[in-house]
Amino acid sequence: MSQVLTVPTHFNDLGELSEGFLDRVEQDTLILYGPVAYEDGSEIEFVVLLADGSPALEGVGRVHAAVDGGADRVPETRYDVVVEALEPVDADAHVLACLLYTSPSPRD
Repeated sequence: MSQVLTVPTHFNDLGELSEGFLDRVEQDTLILYGPVAYEDGSEIEFVVLLADGSPALEGVGRVHAAVDGGADRVPETRYDVVVEALEPVDADAHVLACLLYTSPSPRD
């Protein structure tokens, strides 16, 4: 596995990140922005960065889908990359758990 999706954000801390990602997290799925359409089913590493460039969340997951957000988006965020089967780096397990715990319940 050599694909690494790096997601810079404007969030200053984990609290802001959690609030900002509420609509991008559901059960064991995380929707990240990316510059390319990763192939469905491929396993990728991901790292979500805070505004200062420090890693807030790192892990591995399987791409469920990559949805083109259109040419109006900046190239770095053109695709919504839906990542499932999340496996955080050990130190980030609590961060991912907090994101998943605070996410809204799935809609019927």
